[in-house]
Amino acid sequence: MINNFFRPAVVLNGQGSHAEIHYTSVTITESGLDEAANQLADAVAGHWNREAGSRRLLKSQVPVHWRVSRHRLTTRVAAATAERGSPRFPPLPGLAPVTEESLRAGGSLADLHRVYGGLASGRVMIVGPAAAGKTSAAVVLLRAALEHRAEPASMPYRSGIPVPVLVTLDGWAPDDAKRDVVDWAVERLSSMHKGHRYLRPLLDTGRIALFVDGFDEVGEEVRALAVAALESAPFRVVLISRTEEAAHTAERELPAGAVALELDPVRPADAAEYLLDSLDDPAPAAWQKLVRQLLEEPDSAVARALADPLTVSLLAEVYAPHGPVEEVLGLADADAIRDHLLDHAVAAAYTRKPRPRGCRPYAPETAERTLRYLATRLTEEDTTVLCWWRIPSWPGQRSRAWFTGTAVTVVYLTVVVLALTAWIGPLWAAGAALMGWTLGTVDAGIRMSRLHHEQQLTSAGWRDVLPVLAVLGGLFDWIVVSGVAWFGLRFAGYPQNLLWCCLLGLPFGFGGMLMRGRAADLVARTIVAPFPLARRAREWIPELETATRVLGPRDVWRHHTRMLFPLGLLAGGAVGLYAGVLAATSNGAGFGLALGVAVGIGHALMAGVLSNAAIATALTGVQLSVREGTPLRLMAFLDDAHRRGLLRASGPAYEFRHVRLQERLARRPQ
Repeated sequence: MINNFFRPAVVLNGQGSHAEIHYTSVTITESGLDEAANQLADAVAGHWNREAGSRRLLKSQVPVHWRVSRHRLTTRVAAATAERGSPRFPPLPGLAPVTEESLRAGGSLADLHRVYGGLASGRVMIVGPAAAGKTSAAVVLLRAALEHRAEPASMPYRSGIPVPVLVTLDGWAPDDAKRDVVDWAVERLSSMHKGHRYLRPLLDTGRIALFVDGFDEVGEEVRALAVAALESAPFRVVLISRTEEAAHTAERELPAGAVALELDPVRPADAAEYLLDSLDDPAPAAWQKLVRQLLEEPDSAVARALADPLTVSLLAEVYAPHGPVEEVLGLADADAIRDHLLDHAVAAAYTRKPRPRGCRPYAPETAERTLRYLATRLTEEDTTVLCWWRIPSWPGQRSRAWFTGTAVTVVYLTVVVLALTAWIGPLWAAGAALMGWTLGTVDAGIRMSRLHHEQQLTSAGWRDVLPVLAVLGGLFDWIVVSGVAWFGLRFAGYPQNLLWCCLLGLPFGFGGMLMRGRAADLVARTIVAPFPLARRAREWIPELETATRVLGPRDVWRHHTRMLFPLGLLAGGAVGLYAGVLAATSNGAGFGLALGVAVGIGHALMAGVLSNAAIATALTGVQLSVREGTPLRLMAFLDDAHRRGLLRASGPAYEFRHVRLQERLARRPQ
């Protein structure tokens, strides 16, 4: 069977702050879609297995139960199960249809997959109060869905089992009439899953199920419009939200056919069993006293505090197995216990023995000081998303820009003067350096002002930046320019050696190759890209299919340091080569070499250093280390905090383990 679809090609604008989606017709076989879905499933499973480990979801979990919400978030359960009508989505292979009776009975987290795969409406909401474990429940459900899809028994029916992907609702533009929910999903997934070509056809055929987190973190107007749009989505949808925000949205726009599953408070017996599993047998006397109070006094401060999974897990992490848990017993109320555990969460993570694999020996005081600073900045910006590429816009942007610009200028002026003094004299060399510095300062200001914008991963690898057709196009430009230069100079009466003409055309060929690939922004505003139409040529090159992977913060960091940085230096070298060959043609090889070095160094500093968000973030880390006492290598610290479970990866950005931890760190006195 053959299907005709439109392949999305997401092209970032010059500032990287939003994406434009262009569609070209593509024919895909049914087996091709199945293979694409399998590749996506492998990438998603690998990512969430690692992330589940950092969130401590691979071992024992705090037992959580759910029931159908009583907050008028569900229209009619009978309609959602379609027991008397036609189902919108058939049950997934290997699962039975969900009945109203089984829904009313409730269940544990292990039962969520049964509801997700057997609900006829294909619309599930996971709701609950703050710290109820909603996102953890969604991750457990997602991994269960992936495991079900990977079972050998599901092999013959795998094409009918969608790949679950977890996204957040940020970037939603419901007032844009040109974009429907599938357009938004394609754009959102394209920024998180690189190397995948068939996102739109996979969504259109229901081979992807969308898990939407952060529903409660956007405005009420956006939530209502998003609910209306998601009702028509041709794929299964799982929404994750706090109960209060979901109830407010339901007053305006009730999700048709959706069943809201509300997470119950942790039962005292379940909390006691979880805590005892983390202790030695027999448990220390203080722990026995705490467990006894938890079970026998349901109105005590301990019992009320341990009603959510976050507090239960924090108690085990901070004090188990031999910590002074009696400190908790002396606190007056539930809020005091929660705050006390949050205050000790960072120290516990950095003093835990043995240290998690791959973690660095940071001092607890340094870690807490750094995380407190980050939490304060995020709270001031009214966000929970920590995008490392936005950190350079935080502290003293002007002073750092001045320092960086001055350092670059000193290097540039020194190179120019040393390279050109022997050929044109110190006065002319200083004048040329001053003119270059004036023009370069304007360009540097423009480039550095763009660093605080959204920086997405713009390619899937070197083969994507320089695909075969782009290389062939650059080779064609090189031959044409070299030939035209050779014939043109001979016709004008200034015949030159063919080798010189080939060197003259080399920067044009290199620039054309970059412009036809995925690196056009690196050579923008430089003479290495003299053909405006070359940028349009990228849209005609077939999109390269590379290994699918889910992007994390480290992937975007490596993209800037290992790809964009050397490409920027190469672009500067091409400009220097162009200027050097021109100068050598009329003034000799020595002067051409000197001028080429002077010009090339300047453009390499602009394209490779001042335009690179990773370098700006590294310099910001130095500045913060001096001013705030944070670690010198800030990105390495963020990765370490993620390994210790204090931060979690949300696509290419970080978030605090829970918004409560962020709020508590931001409020604590410094």
